[in-house]
Amino acid sequence: MVGPVSKSAQRTPRGSTALTSYPSAEQVKPTPFQVMVTQAFRPVNAGAQTRNHLGRAISLGRIEQALRAAYNGNMRDLTDLLRETIDTDPHLGCVIGKRTRAVSSLEWDITPAQGPGIDPEKAEFYAQVVREQLDAFKGFRSMLGRLAWGLVDGRAAEELVWVEALGTSGPFGTVTMAVRGSSWIHPRRLSFGPERELRLNSDGYVSGRGFSADGLDLRQFPYKFVQWLPQLFGDYPEREGLGQRAMYWSFFKRFSARERMILLELFGKPWKIMEVDQDALPGEEALTEADEQADGLGATYTARMPPGIKLKIERPDSNDGKAHADVIAESDKQNSKLVLGQVGTTDGVKQGLGGGEQAQVMLEVEGDVLKTDARLMSEIVEGQVTDPMIAVNFGSGETSHAPWFSLRTKAPKDPAKESGRLKVAQECGLPIMQAEAYEAVGFTVPIEGEPVIMPPPKPVAPGFGAPTPTAEPPAP
Repeated sequence: MVGPVSKSAQRTPRGSTALTSYPSAEQVKPTPFQVMVTQAFRPVNAGAQTRNHLGRAISLGRIEQALRAAYNGNMRDLTDLLRETIDTDPHLGCVIGKRTRAVSSLEWDITPAQGPGIDPEKAEFYAQVVREQLDAFKGFRSMLGRLAWGLVDGRAAEELVWVEALGTSGPFGTVTMAVRGSSWIHPRRLSFGPERELRLNSDGYVSGRGFSADGLDLRQFPYKFVQWLPQLFGDYPEREGLGQRAMYWSFFKRFSARERMILLELFGKPWKIMEVDQDALPGEEALTEADEQADGLGATYTARMPPGIKLKIERPDSNDGKAHADVIAESDKQNSKLVLGQVGTTDGVKQGLGGGEQAQVMLEVEGDVLKTDARLMSEIVEGQVTDPMIAVNFGSGETSHAPWFSLRTKAPKDPAKESGRLKVAQECGLPIMQAEAYEAVGFTVPIEGEPVIMPPPKPVAPGFGAPTPTAEPPAP
């Protein structure tokens, strides 16, 4: 499990103020109630949205134009080009999907806040509030998967759906607002403003409130939006993301595949060459007949050439297209390294002496990438989803007692081995928490009043409360 991080460490600014994506508790001004409970930024009819599709017109120059526009904060052309790239590159789509889906499939934990100045009872109460809201959150894993695409695009955003509700109450307050889900914002609608803040483009959305020429600054609505600007390569957000690094290699692959198909069409099939004897003088009618005979040749057909005309079948060089195949294979390898950290868990690789160790190292590398993604995602969810559940209901100053959110990245424990360890601990007389014992054997603690299966009673040995059996008299 990714270990919890102290609240003070999570609130420490990472990078320049231009890269800060979410205000601190001291900077937060309450968002109007009506905005909080209303999904104000719904997309219009998808048919009205015009996207760029380059097709054969894609070139290094068009990629450069899209990148230059992105460096000025306009991410639309780059997003369209990246989506077209993924659509036409099955390998790139596979490795990107593998990485984004890995995060959304992880189990998660809520841990009460700990440390100096933390009231344990209040921390446990707030943890209970967050657990209940996450359990009722519709599409929570789907939201994690969509946010994970920020690794590809360099940015991702979701709008939280709040509802008015009376929920858990206790000595520290009563829940009046709850998060019930989130709505997705397409990355082509997300650009960057003058301070590199994330902005929602005004076109394509029915609400015009708060929009300017540069779009809507998401910072204007605290606790309403979740935004992630992953910094994978130590660069500004408009230059971030795996997609920008993968596009050039994918273009080389696309160009090579196109050229290879042209070669296949022109040179991949045997050539049919007509040869006319030096002394023959075939007329136009004989030449036309020879062409028809050659064109009709197939696996079950024969041709009879007119006198003086011979048909020659010549096969092209079998190595034609090999250079293109090498470029395609190398492009796939480079993109696998970029997205997953290595190539061995995507494509089969030759194994020699020590091959098992090599495969294990490759799995560990991919596991390290997943741990990093899970740690980053845990910080985003805690800071912009679970902390707001406490801030909205009990005040922004209470986030120091808000629970820690973490995604598990360790492989699940083997119940058989854990049961053996549990038995040894019991025999040694070690006290064990009931919850840990249930977790070790792979079961959950039953809720009070829930039907349960009880083990059969053990027979009581004679002399310990049970009547001593008497010998029956022998039969007459």
